[in-house]
Amino acid sequence: MSEQENQAKENQASGNQTAAPAVNPDKLGNSIPLRILIAEDNLINQKLISRIFSSLGYDVDVADNGVIALDHMEKKATSLLLLIFKCLKWMVLRAQKKFI
Repeated sequence: MSEQENQAKENQASGNQTAAPAVNPDKLGNSIPLRILIAEDNLINQKLISRIFSSLGYDVDVADNGVIALDHMEKKATSLLLLIFKCLKWMVLRAQKKFI
């Protein structure tokens, strides 16, 4: 039995219900930690992609467009950016940077 499981049992026995859940070592997010940012303007796609990564053990951040994604990346380190290229504001930003 792991140390976390022992601690959880001790907390239950003492009536302390604030124990953190045991980490599942089988999740990819535990063995390969990443900070993931999804830049997607479609709410359904945001939820779908978030659920897929959550099932793999990752916490994801979601940006509604490229402008918000760039702002987020300036404030918080990101390991992986998933960007949907039909995101109009991102394309406009890229075009502006290219020609300015």
